Amino acid sequence: MVKSPGTTRRAVFGLFLCIGWLLFNGLALPWMFRFPLLVLLLGLFPFVLMFGYCADSFAGERERGTLEVLLLSPVPDWTIVCGKTIALVMVWLLVCGALLTAHASIGSIVGGGVALHWYALSFSVSAVVSVIVTCLGLIASWHAASVQAAQQTFSYAFVALTIVVMLYIYLPAEVTRWVQRLSPEWLAVLGVGSACGSLIVAVGTFHRERLLLR
Repeated sequence: MVKSPGTTRRAVFGLFLCIGWLLFNGLALPWMFRFPLLVLLLGLFPFVLMFGYCADSFAGERERGTLEVLLLSPVPDWTIVCGKTIALVMVWLLVCGALLTAHASIGSIVGGGVALHWYALSFSVSAVVSVIVTCLGLIASWHAASVQAAQQTFSYAFVALTIVVMLYIYLPAEVTRWVQRLSPEWLAVLGVGSACGSLIVAVGTFHRERLLLR
């Protein structure tokens, strides 16, 4: 998946830094552990750590000279994309699980914490977002000439998506009320559909012949 030790060290350091931040807040600001919003945000925090992994997935192999070996392997295109996607999503979910476990453990110690269904919701949302973000990262990575260029492209895409999400508050009241009335089942279908759609787009736009000619 990713062979850059520097990327791994930065990810592990970021994970322990976040857990340390949770521990500090548990001691200094225990009331923060009573807010479900913090649990939901923790489910999205792995994006910060996975930024380098996604950018390194193809562009890093090109820089290390191992991309040709991967592309010339006798496997279908979809297995390359799905293999990297699954590996990156598993790392994302492991990080998310570690953060949520740390939050629940520290919350129980300091007398805070939230209901268990918030942790389940955060993990579910994180799983959907992980697939979408990973697919975008892979697309940016195989189109980029270097890891730095992939990171820049990925950051532009993230800013664009953030703006789209922020525009939600400017939608007509009828639209926002309709969205808020959606049942959990429909939201789950929408999330899973978005994740599957992102994976289909990534598989459909991957062409190893073009990468070999670059």
